Amino acid sequence: MLSIYRRISLWLLLACTLVIAQPKHDLPMIPALKLGREAFFAFRITQATQQFQQVIQYNKDPMSQAMAQYHLSSMAVWQFGFGQTTARLNEFKTHNTALNTALRYVSDPLWRRFLTAESAMHRAIVGILRNDMLGAAMAGREAYNNYVWCIEQDPYFEEAYKGMGLMQVLIGSAPRTYQGLLGFLGYRGTVQDGLNHLERAITKAKWVQEEAAIYFALSDEILNRNERNGIQKIGALQKAYPQSPLLNFLYGYALRNKFQAREALPYLEAATRSGKKSEVVVPTIFLFYLGELYFRLNQYEEAIRELTRFTQEFQGTTLVGQAYFKMGQALEMGGDRKAAVEMYQKVKAGFAYDMDEFALRQATLRIETPMTPIEKQLLRLQNASDAGDYAFVLTEVENILSQETISPTHLAEAHYRKGLSLQKSQRYEEAIVFFDRAVQNPGDPLAKWGPYSQLYIGECYEALQQPENAILAYRKALMYREKFDYHKGLEQRARTALSRLKVGN
Repeated sequence: MLSIYRRISLWLLLACTLVIAQPKHDLPMIPALKLGREAFFAFRITQATQQFQQVIQYNKDPMSQAMAQYHLSSMAVWQFGFGQTTARLNEFKTHNTALNTALRYVSDPLWRRFLTAESAMHRAIVGILRNDMLGAAMAGREAYNNYVWCIEQDPYFEEAYKGMGLMQVLIGSAPRTYQGLLGFLGYRGTVQDGLNHLERAITKAKWVQEEAAIYFALSDEILNRNERNGIQKIGALQKAYPQSPLLNFLYGYALRNKFQAREALPYLEAATRSGKKSEVVVPTIFLFYLGELYFRLNQYEEAIRELTRFTQEFQGTTLVGQAYFKMGQALEMGGDRKAAVEMYQKVKAGFAYDMDEFALRQATLRIETPMTPIEKQLLRLQNASDAGDYAFVLTEVENILSQETISPTHLAEAHYRKGLSLQKSQRYEEAIVFFDRAVQNPGDPLAKWGPYSQLYIGECYEALQQPENAILAYRKALMYREKFDYHKGLEQRARTALSRLKVGN
């Protein structure tokens, strides 16, 4: 009986809160913190650090000190993500430890638990970047539990929805091998739940709006086909900070992922040029994406130039193998087979990322076998498709499909390329026909042509507003068990699509 009365009381309290809802834990943003945040998003790291250190040195308010330490820890996460060196890792550990120490003196329990969650989230992200999945899982659990506590204590504590949203995106997109464990540990959430909470933080939070917009846009684009137009939120931030290498890069990266290579190019070029301005830091990793974009546009000399700079200047391992593979392809397309082989021989897989595994497998093949004329044709089609030139693909692919002697794998790729260009041209019924041909005759079982064609059949049916057929196609895409090229990405996208259609896997 007491439990029933307690529930009724809680619902009455909630109803009253809905009537008089107002932020009970609002935290004013002092000028130094505001200036530090603005400097960070402009990627003037030295200036931002000075502002936050000034707060720590001269402002004795425990909450202000904790917020300054929080921002230093946040910046350290971004910097480690862009340059995974021991020095960056140690810098992060120093700032994260200082944040945890500062939290001991914060009297407001809600803000203390929120910042504890953020601190744990920082450690989880760094753990993922280091491929320390056990450490990431432990930190993630601490973050998740604290976000849940904050929202249960005050559903209008808007800052917590950024972290909760990001956690739900990560939970919802985790590989199936982790789903049972996540459920057992009490994690709940889908990508769509996460996007909803991130969008709430964008509109209602004060301290985490920009970060929420970045996470929302990237999650929407990578996992959700930009169904919720997340790219506009990155575009708005780029307009607010037009000189920022970070936001120029993120907007260019989002356009690149939408197959708008020419539109993306000026933003990625601006991101890598911004370092010529005083105090603006440009992460070396941006050079990889600029070089890769030149490659998509068949500007091979420019691609080799930027990718060479990347491999010479970058101190981490992420993307290095892919850079050497792209340089090898560019050299081979230019006729320099000997130099191409030297690049292929340098390819090594870093962490178990889809792109690393693909680069290593293909580089090993290319060392043994030069590119054939038809493979060069297919690479040009790939570049045109990745750059969004679908008219070129639809014209040139017929030259391949009309050949009498063609391997099953090359034929499957040609069907896939034609299907994808038809899909992007909103000719969905025609696209399904060619995707189905790739599904029925995929050639190499480790190539992506069959599985990804099955995924895109689901997207076509979804665009045609045939949800039952879309659900069936997505579930078929999840039935592949081979570790084909980019298999992790397919699983994430198919499971996100099913959550978008509000059905289980």
